[in-house]
Amino acid sequence: MYQSTWATPLPHSGTLRRIPGPTATRYTALWYLHKVYKGDFHHESIRLHEKHGKIVRIASNMYSIDDADAARTIYGHGTKFLKADWYSSWTAPAVWSVDLFAMQDAKAHGVARRQFASYYSMSSMVHYEGYVDDSIRVFHKQLEAFSGRGARWIWFGKAFGYLDRAEDINNMIAKLDQSNLYSALMDLFPSAHALIVRFAESPAQVMIDYIKDLISQQKANPNAAKDDSPNQNNTNNDNNNNPARTEAFLCKFLTAHDRDPSSFTLTHLLFGCVQNIFAGSDTTAIALSSIISHLTRNPACLAKLRGETNAAATEGTISEPITFAQSQSLPYLQAVIKEALRINPAVGLPLVRMVPAGGAVLCGEFSPQGLIGINPWVAHYNRSVFGTDAHVFQPERWLGEGKKEGLQTSNMKRYFLPFGLGSRTCIGKNISLLEIGKLIPQLVRNFDFELVSRQDALAGQNYWFVKPHGFEVIPRKL
Repeated sequence: MYQSTWATPLPHSGTLRRIPGPTATRYTALWYLHKVYKGDFHHESIRLHEKHGKIVRIASNMYSIDDADAARTIYGHGTKFLKADWYSSWTAPAVWSVDLFAMQDAKAHGVARRQFASYYSMSSMVHYEGYVDDSIRVFHKQLEAFSGRGARWIWFGKAFGYLDRAEDINNMIAKLDQSNLYSALMDLFPSAHALIVRFAESPAQVMIDYIKDLISQQKANPNAAKDDSPNQNNTNNDNNNNPARTEAFLCKFLTAHDRDPSSFTLTHLLFGCVQNIFAGSDTTAIALSSIISHLTRNPACLAKLRGETNAAATEGTISEPITFAQSQSLPYLQAVIKEALRINPAVGLPLVRMVPAGGAVLCGEFSPQGLIGINPWVAHYNRSVFGTDAHVFQPERWLGEGKKEGLQTSNMKRYFLPFGLGSRTCIGKNISLLEIGKLIPQLVRNFDFELVSRQDALAGQNYWFVKPHGFEVIPRKL
């Protein structure tokens, strides 16, 4: 259990030098930088906590925490543990003032988040099911041709072309990866980052420029996105004769800006598009890769999920394509999704926060200053919360079948961090869950997947997002 105080330092604390960790971390951040550069920080963090316990030093003034009770204090609503300027390297000057991810001031973040919140509520997300259905149809056709080349983007009301051309257009994906590597290495040096972007182009600027161009195109041809919108009332996508169309994110952001440009500024418009690409692409792709990989490696789980979806189709409780609401009625599907998000969370670095003024006691140790954070990979492999088989893909644990070990589903939910916790939870969470919940049933009902390589490609390369490398499967139509 944790205790916390923000007033009087506790006399037993003395110094933080006794916190265990690699020797080099007592004096420098070089150990942290080396592990981040290698791309295996998530695995190293798990090993450190298995060896040293709930709190581990990872840099001279930075500590990794593994404790479910501490998570509530650090990330819960109304917390005094605020984001540090550690996050400044993940943003660009063009959107600094409204960047929900990097913003430190809690009140300013609350105001900015409310300006975007309605666009990302689940009640708003279900209006985009037509876009997702359209993407699934295209993806389905590509899988039938054994090409499996990706998924369509929905944010700007039209496809970017990655699927149709099967290539990294303008080298954008590679540039995004480079930007992630830069930010992961620079997060401990916010002053250096500020100096770099003052005299040189921010690594994120290439994405900013790309989005500015798309915004300009939309302004020049405002009907383009509408012409490409799906018809939600016609699953055959023959939408030319029906005006019931879904308005794309970009169109909604432009409308908000035109309605009140002093409140929803051009910066808000730009950031809204940036966050959809940065936070909504790799995260969902990682989750989908995790689900397909683990189902393929666990035939019994795949058979159980396929049986559930086929039975529901026979009973007429799900349609073709499945709706998001229908997907929520499939308990094993939801358990598979949760387990895949648990065992391969997208984020592999600590969700860093500043210890508040006056210090705090977490995991029995007093910290008067510094940076602390919980790594989702560390949290999700905690055996006291998720069981002695926490390293095993076992969807049944979410259905109460771990009670023989004394596991509580409520405890697992409390320490479940794939989208963060509290007021800083990823604003795009509902988009990801919508897409995953609709795509996976379609895939398992129509395809088998054969892994090309048996190695654990999902271990990935960790530059904030733990992206699979070399993950290849051969789809086979049932």
